[in-house]
Amino acid sequence: MVGWSLGAGLKSRKPGALLCLIQDVERFYRAYYLRPKQILRIIKTMLEDKDVCVRRLREGYEFFKSMAARRSDLAAAKAAA
Repeated sequence: MVGWSLGAGLKSRKPGALLCLIQDVERFYRAYYLRPKQILRIIKTMLEDKDVCVRRLREGYEFFKSMAARRSDLAAAKAAA
């Protein structure tokens, strides 16, 4: 999995609990980071400063890349369960 490691305590429990945790994390990330008001605020700052624009675009790319990795990890975990 990309990102921080899950503790041994979660790995030793039911596989369904780990799948549920991964799904909940993705749901939270989408609900929190993809809020329309927040996106408009980010776009406004990007239009005001080129350096901020470049940084935000890079951060957005990394965010969606990590989300895709989480989805592939989830699919692999479901297939193994």
